[in-house]
Amino acid sequence: MEEHAKTVGLRFLTEFDHPAVSAFRAGWKDGPRSSANKLERLRALFRFGMKRKWTTENPAGELKAPRITLCPTLPYTREEMIKILATTEKYLNEMPKHGKENGRRIRALVLLLRYSGMRISDAVNLRSSQIKGNRLFLYTQKTGVPVNAILPEFVVKALEATPRVNDECYFWSGQGKWDSIVRSWQTRLRRLFALAGISDGHPHRFRDTYAVELLLAGVPIERVSALLGHRSVRITEVHCEADLVNAWNREPFLLLQAKGTREGHGKTRRIN
Repeated sequence: MEEHAKTVGLRFLTEFDHPAVSAFRAGWKDGPRSSANKLERLRALFRFGMKRKWTTENPAGELKAPRITLCPTLPYTREEMIKILATTEKYLNEMPKHGKENGRRIRALVLLLRYSGMRISDAVNLRSSQIKGNRLFLYTQKTGVPVNAILPEFVVKALEATPRVNDECYFWSGQGKWDSIVRSWQTRLRRLFALAGISDGHPHRFRDTYAVELLLAGVPIERVSALLGHRSVRITEVHCEADLVNAWNREPFLLLQAKGTREGHGKTRRIN
């Protein structure tokens, strides 16, 4: 807004009448959801100005919010998850020499997204200090809500085996623009989905899969909501930890790994 004000020669908040605010809004190139968030911040700015007696009206209040069409994503099937994970090796092999390190990181990112329920914006910003043993703690970027979760042991091991960008960070050095690195990893994941033959692959579907599989495992919906960072986990934290331990003990991917290990040792047994 400050840059726009300088461009059109406005100095004071009172000079932003409805036509001036409309012109400012017309220059936005954001999508509907981002525009709606930006409009709410603009309205909040004028409300703050009115409280401070800097202006007498809120011209942004007259602007119509953009229409947002919700396009919910669906969880991955277990067959799709197996395809995606199996394709991480093919993805690595197809990477040019300068991209090999990120090629080695993508499997850990997929497992992290699937078994933590994190948004990709939080996952790419993950630091080793946020993991203690198999416990994951973070404040979500979108809502600022604290989340405590338990990661399956094979996810922790995958992260430990992943080459870090630096001593603290797995997927991003912390330098440069955060939104740019998110887009870069989204692009890499789209390439992975294409190689796996997943036509409608999207990072958010890992989060949907996490939620649905926990619900199918019998975790109450309010605890799943807490684990997704939709609200505070102070009350449900202890219960969520027990729910996750129980769910991961019955996780098909883990059981499949265990079965393969036992067959490899010539001691195949039925796994209940």
